[in-house]
Amino acid sequence: VFNISKINTVKEAWQKHQILSVHGWIYDIKDGLLQDVGISVSALNEIDKIRSRAVEKIFSEYKR
Repeated sequence: VFNISKINTVKEAWQKHQILSVHGWIYDIKDGLLQDVGISVSALNEIDKIRSRAVEKIFSEYKR
C-alpha cells in the first residue's frame, strides 16, 4: 500500500483531488483466499498516520 501510494500517477491523482483509494490485500497460499490487511490510503496526508498504526499493529501482534 505504501509503495503504491508513492507512484507518481497515484500522487498526481490525489493532487488533482481525484477519488482514489489504495487497499492492502494479501493472498494466503494455505487456503487460496485474499485477506484484507486493514490498510487503506485515500490521500497523501494519510500515509504517515496509517503507516504508524500499521507498525503498531504488527508489533502488538508480534508480542503475543
